[in-house]
Parts: sequence; C-alpha cells; structure tokens
Amino acid sequence: MIGLIGIAIVLCGFLYGRMRYEATLCQVLEHEVDIATSAQPLTLFFISDIHFRTLSEEWIETIVEREVDYVIIGGDLAERHVPERQVVQNLQRLRQIAPLFYVYGNNDREIGEERLNRILFEQNVHVLQNNSVCLTHHRGWMICGTDDPSTRRANLYETLASCSEEMETIFVSHSPIFFKKADGLAKIRLKLAGHTHGGQIRLGPFGLHERGSFQVNDGRATLVSNGYGTTKIPLRLGAPAETHIVKIERMIEEDLQ
Repeated sequence: MIGLIGIAIVLCGFLYGRMRYEATLCQVLEHEVDIATSAQPLTLFFISDIHFRTLSEEWIETIVEREVDYVIIGGDLAERHVPERQVVQNLQRLRQIAPLFYVYGNNDREIGEERLNRILFEQNVHVLQNNSVCLTHHRGWMICGTDDPSTRRANLYETLASCSEEMETIFVSHSPIFFKKADGLAKIRLKLAGHTHGGQIRLGPFGLHERGSFQVNDGRATLVSNGYGTTKIPLRLGAPAETHIVKIERMIEEDLQ
C-alpha cells in the first residue's frame, strides 16, 4: 500500500512538473505562406493571451533578430489583478521588435477600459476595434480587427468595409468564432486568433477547445494559437504555450507555371 502511494506521489509530481513546463514555454513557431501577389512580402509576430506572464528581455532579443515587420497582439494582454507596470513593460518589450497592432480580448477590460486605452495610447499601439489600417510601409496590405466578440460590440461589416480585391487582407479577432463569416464577406489572406488556449488542459485528444493550429488552403492561411499565458490556473497539458512568426512570401515565377 505504501509503495502504491509513493508511486502515485511520484506520478503526480511528474505530471505537475510537465504541466508547469508547458505553461511556461517561450516557443516561437514559424509558418510560411507563399502567394501569387504583387503586394510586398512581410513577416509578422503574433502573440495572444499573455494574461499574467512577463516577457523576458532575453527572449524578446531572440525575436528582434528575426527581422519582423509588425507585431500583432491577439487580445488578453491583461486581466484583473495584472499590475499596470507589468502590462506597460510587456508592451515596451514588444515594441522593440516592431510596430504594434492590438485587438481587445475578453479579459482585457477587467483592468478598466479607460486605463487600458491610456496605456495603449502612451505605448503607441495601433488598436484595431472594428476598423482597418493600410500598412503604408508594405504596399498592397491592410490589417482589419474586431472588438472582442463577447462584448457584442464587434461589427464585422464595419471591420471589413474597406476591404477590396486590390488589397491583401489580414483579419484579426480575439476569438476564431468570426472566421467563417468573415470569409463570406471579404477576400482574406490571413486570419489570426487566440482565446481558446488550445483547451489549455487536454486529456489526449480531448479538451474544452480544439488544439491550436495553422492551416493553409489555396494560399489562404488560418492561425488559431494556443496562446502564451494561462487563466485561472497556471498549468497546461497537451496545449503548450506558443507564439508565432508568419512569413508571407511571393511565389517565384516557376512555381506559378
């Protein structure tokens, strides 16, 4: 009996250690999309669901070296009880990589909407809130983003109103719930979302949500991230913390033949 208890304690300790390890990973997954377009190539860094985590200076430096053009924050930059100084520090470190774009997550307003808006303004963050922005330094590209779907303030029609066949479009929303409907309203090259945490704690193939994924179909890409941080409990299993670099390149002429 004592032996079984000892084995159980060891297994529980191993499982806890594994869950803490997956929750504190700083991995950067790389994805590539080759497209036939006249728009300029670009490289994006996507991070979502930071919550309580702090971005280390050393880790940020490794991303700076990869020559990213834009950073996109997919919501849940903060939540209740996250100190303001931590939110500011995370944004300052992300700004070292490239200009910042941000969409609201379902937890962000818990620190106060006015307070968060002030922080975002002071840190020169482009807030995507049912609107679009042309990327002036990358010809032929625009980025569109919705307010958080859970607030019922999100408006896809306003968000995608400026889209056209002549522009390549990046669509960002905290939750992937809008992806299918957005495809019916505009020609979108890349869709980005987080929110689900990949289920956060999975038992094999089973979880509250699908595991994060990156898929490309006919040159159109969809990324749903497991996210970087955690909420409620600081543990993960089967859905490790992740961030992403997405490189969008032009197809070479021989590929088009």
